[in-house]
Amino acid sequence: MAHRFWKNHGQVGFILLVGGLAISFLVVVFLLVWMVIAAPSYVAEHAPLDVLSPVTVTDSISGIAVSTNAELESMLAEVRREQARIATPKTVKGIYLSSGNFGNTAVREELLSMIERTELNTAVVDLKNFGGSVAYDSMVPEVIRLATKQVRITNLAERIYEFHAQGVYMIARIPVFQDSVLAAALPEEAVHFADGSLWRDHAGNAWLDPASQHVWAYNIALAQEAYQLGFDEINFDYIRFISDGPVSLAIYPRWDQGVQTRNDVLREFFASMYDQLHPLGVVTSADFFGMVLLQEDGMSIGQHLADAAPYVDYIAPMVYPSHYPDMFWGYPNPALYPYEIIYGSLKEGTDILEKQSLLAASTTVDGQATIHLSREQLARQFRPWIQDFDLGAVYTPDMIRKELQAAYDAHSSGWVLWNSRNVYTEDALGKQE
Repeated sequence: MAHRFWKNHGQVGFILLVGGLAISFLVVVFLLVWMVIAAPSYVAEHAPLDVLSPVTVTDSISGIAVSTNAELESMLAEVRREQARIATPKTVKGIYLSSGNFGNTAVREELLSMIERTELNTAVVDLKNFGGSVAYDSMVPEVIRLATKQVRITNLAERIYEFHAQGVYMIARIPVFQDSVLAAALPEEAVHFADGSLWRDHAGNAWLDPASQHVWAYNIALAQEAYQLGFDEINFDYIRFISDGPVSLAIYPRWDQGVQTRNDVLREFFASMYDQLHPLGVVTSADFFGMVLLQEDGMSIGQHLADAAPYVDYIAPMVYPSHYPDMFWGYPNPALYPYEIIYGSLKEGTDILEKQSLLAASTTVDGQATIHLSREQLARQFRPWIQDFDLGAVYTPDMIRKELQAAYDAHSSGWVLWNSRNVYTEDALGKQE
């Protein structure tokens, strides 16, 4: 009797044991699946800001502060990038934000609120402070080695995500060859005087030699990091040779003037940038002087439309009417004629691209004829910077609207308002639909 009791109950116990093990196995499998698929999203959405902030220690050899959780930051940035990447709007309608204002919570939130209230859909953010110091906690090795950071934007990936959550297209602006901080850190790559001191323009800014591949690599690395952190596009500014100051006294350590023209140097920079960023899917744009749209000689600064156009997605000319000389096209004060100046400049720039396109279409590459783009398609490569500041004239909402209309009528792909203080004329903008 006792033997039968223990035999029957032993069978029940064995069944319960097996069942318990099976349930435990399923729970473990579920947790593993959750950790792989759902946990990163949960962490990215719910981690407090101090968790996302880099923990730093001092490198025992270099003495430079380095991040100990860069891998975690990279993971979170990748999750956010994949979740929130914004496609380039058909018509970009943007504003510029300095690094200081983007890093200031109150100002940033007010500007985001204005974007939400209006037709705006894009924000262009400085990744370098005025002077050239990198404005966020960059992990680019050369930035760390040269100590060229001055952090004004904390938790950059988190800040980008705030704007992405509202559907805002995010562009990182990187000034390239005007960079006093990098010039001081790498004087052997900087434009200088005969006595070896740094050459400076009338505003006191130092410049790098545009032929320096070290400088190219530094800025392209910043662009790659900005893309990984979540920016949708990279905008390069100050891609040119020096133009004001004692130009005739400037000495270039890398540019071989007997072999290359200024145009040649910048064409090679654009090609290098394209080779390293295009395979990653990075959308790029380049800022040009407005007058470059009217000339085909590079204006002695190396900015030649035909050399840049094949390598960037958008050309962003600074067609501020106040920057055109008096009596330009017969206008005593061009600042008073915003529509005429902007429309005419974009039209002439399109003429140059059309001429280049027709020339390219008459040739073949590897036996294949190149594709000729329509004039409207060529015009869409332009996305002008628009004046929203008082210079030469008081810029009223009506004058700004005339600028925007000129951009539309010239078939450009949009516009970005510029005000160095980030104080914009909201009455000039349409309301959010």
